[in-house]
Amino acid sequence: MRSPAVNMVLALTLTCCILACSSGIEKQKFEGARKAAQAVQGALDNLDDYETFAKVFDTFANEVIALRDKVSNEKERQLFKEYTDLLLTYQDGFQLWEYKVESTRYPWVPEGRIYLEPRIKPLALKYHLPVQAHVVELTGHAWKSVPADSLTIIWERARLQFKKLRS
Repeated sequence: MRSPAVNMVLALTLTCCILACSSGIEKQKFEGARKAAQAVQGALDNLDDYETFAKVFDTFANEVIALRDKVSNEKERQLFKEYTDLLLTYQDGFQLWEYKVESTRYPWVPEGRIYLEPRIKPLALKYHLPVQAHVVELTGHAWKSVPADSLTIIWERARLQFKKLRS
């Protein structure tokens, strides 16, 4: 008959082995998010239009949201955080793109500029976008803008995050 100390050591060893085996990443959990992220990055690489990007972005967002309750260990939580960070970067780019499209409707916004509405000012700070001050000649109203190509700064950050996920 084994002593209680030996039984305790065996139980702890078995518990550690089970935890070690289950502390990896179940790749199939993340397959939907991986494919959806690949579709979003593909849409950017192919220079697809706004509507196409919106569709693949929405799919990616839904995949990441679905992952929230599926992660079961620290490694999966870390991978989930990386997907969430990528989603937020894509969302920032998508929001700036939306305002880029919107800015073309205002005749007083010069071509190649995005009107810096209060809702997107945090993006200018977060991504260190160059801000330019303007004044509407007719009304004297002061306003600010960022270059339309500021989107490339956000898309490049997303590309780096995406590459990190793939490695």
